[in-house]
Amino acid sequence: MEQTEKHLYYFDTVEMQADGVENFAAIIVQKSNPKLNEIVEAFNRVVNILKEKPE
Repeated sequence: MEQTEKHLYYFDTVEMQADGVENFAAIIVQKSNPKLNEIVEAFNRVVNILKEKPE
């Protein structure tokens, strides 16, 4: 792998627990995607919703 190929993607993982069950979420998006910021923001919103325990 060439040095320039290392940073082509935005990658993030999240770990959360609900009712004693470990859950994981991940996102992989090409950094050249013109909607990268929107996609990451949407991912973070969904993660925050999933982290909240329903009443």
